[in-house]
Amino acid sequence: MIQPIDIAEMQRDFAKAFLLASERYATPRETIARECERAGVDVRDVLSPKRDRVTAHLRQDIMRMIRDTTDLSLPQIGRLFGRDHTTVLHGITASEARKKGSAQ
Repeated sequence: MIQPIDIAEMQRDFAKAFLLASERYATPRETIARECERAGVDVRDVLSPKRDRVTAHLRQDIMRMIRDTTDLSLPQIGRLFGRDHTTVLHGITASEARKKGSAQ
């Protein structure tokens, strides 16, 4: 049976698709700046050796976003943050685990 179109649902779907498309084409540096602004954390802190929980989790989440939205390799992502590719791999894994844990 054909369902009637719900305008509010269609608007939400369009907004979500638009947001995903705009994030898909952001440069890695734009992604870093945007996510730091959203979280209220200075970009310099995310790029520094700081290891407090908020900064480290944000850094790991940004690494995952860059990995998901670009074709950059782990070493290339690591160079953006001044880190080794194994650190990037750990960060992405930790971010995904937190994301799965919060979804449940």
